[in-house]
Amino acid sequence: MVQKFQDPIDNFTLEGSNVISSLRGPSGHIDIYFQGAPIGTWDGTNAVGEPAPNGIYNIKVDNVDSFGVVRSVTQQAMVSRSLYKSTILVYNEAGEVVRHLYSYVDDPGLSTISSMDISSSVIQPTNGPVTNNSPTQVSIALSNGTTVVWDGKGDGGNILQSGQYFITVHAVDGQGSDSTITRQVTLLSSNASSGMGKTYSIPNILTRVSGPATFFNDSTVKLTLRVSLFTVVGERVAMFFGAPGSNSAPWDPGNLASGLYIAVAELRDINNGFVGRQFTKVLVFH
Repeated sequence: MVQKFQDPIDNFTLEGSNVISSLRGPSGHIDIYFQGAPIGTWDGTNAVGEPAPNGIYNIKVDNVDSFGVVRSVTQQAMVSRSLYKSTILVYNEAGEVVRHLYSYVDDPGLSTISSMDISSSVIQPTNGPVTNNSPTQVSIALSNGTTVVWDGKGDGGNILQSGQYFITVHAVDGQGSDSTITRQVTLLSSNASSGMGKTYSIPNILTRVSGPATFFNDSTVKLTLRVSLFTVVGERVAMFFGAPGSNSAPWDPGNLASGLYIAVAELRDINNGFVGRQFTKVLVFH
């Protein structure tokens, strides 16, 4: 803030308290006065508008005259707040944050989050029209009434690759108690390149008499398959590899329970370079 005065400011006062102890209300800011007139206000935020950490700060007024001479006057102020904070982040399987969904800071009063419900554990996001009945996004509902939606995209706005993702909510109340809740979501990308061919299981319905099956990719390019098998609630129950360049991966359902499973096939070329991921569904019926 720049203001012009007839005389230099050789002293100023902090109206009321010099301690910011909340985000709102009378204790949420410090008013700066010179000769009984307000010349500024500090609300306890930093240069990017976020709440400043607790600590001692210097409020400085610089006087610049017509000759460019600078004279400064400084007073100390303090930030001492107990805040409620909560964040919702999405992590990939490598533990990297791929999407910042939600961040909230307020004065104490909200209860610590005790539960998180998600509308679906498997989503197939798309940038175009929906072509099947698979959910394209997941709704996240917290016990304090907050609801957030994840559309399967990263912070850059692009749909993420197929795989397992972890939605984590972390909350800290005004007394320092914290809670962390995590839910797992399987993302099935609908953006697979047509050049990769199509991956499917032969057969895709397995019974006790059908024996082992094979995941096969019909691309004319030699590919190596690494297949992960998930339940419809997102739990990985098996992983198996095909021979290099064989475009196939044999598997045996073994002791898997009857039910529908989702297979995510990671495709790699003859140089072990990542080509893409595809998914298919198989039914185990005993």
